[in-house]
Amino acid sequence: MDQIPFFCIHLERETHREAHITVLKNRLGCHITTWIASDGSTMDLSNWPRRHPIERETRPGAIGCLDSHIRLLEKMIAEGHDVIGIFEDDAEVLVDRTVIDEFVSGAPDWDILILGANEWKEAQTVRPGLVKVTRFWGTHGFLIKKAAAKAVLAAFKYLYCMGFAYPADWLYAQSITWGKLLAYGPTDCKAF
Repeated sequence: MDQIPFFCIHLERETHREAHITVLKNRLGCHITTWIASDGSTMDLSNWPRRHPIERETRPGAIGCLDSHIRLLEKMIAEGHDVIGIFEDDAEVLVDRTVIDEFVSGAPDWDILILGANEWKEAQTVRPGLVKVTRFWGTHGFLIKKAAAKAVLAAFKYLYCMGFAYPADWLYAQSITWGKLLAYGPTDCKAF
């Protein structure tokens, strides 16, 4: 993991979360670049579709989060990174770095490795300690490869043209399905 660039999406007005970012950096023992999040409450949303996947309006905060992820994936592609790690600014690491290193090095061929989420909505056990994930809630922390980032960006553009603003976790899940991406996580989505 030492060769992977890590980013932490941080909403600047949430100054109380800066302590979380410092603890995250210390626990992982690696450099994490702060990625300034879009603030949906102050963004000009006039050009954004607002349709949510279950037929309600997507909230400004979710659009800001979505925009933050999209901009970061675009940066990844533009800079030619093969893999990046993304954390939310309230993510906490509960285990020693070696546990995460072992999980990453022991995972089968993957496109996305989810290190933490609120809930697995659709997941199948692959082996003890490992599930294949197709739907999840929350984007606390994950690794994503370039091909998967391109699939997420393509899904975003298509959905945008169809008038949808999928929240970030919904977009990743839809991209996993449409792109036949291989996404894995620990059996307990909050284990790490």
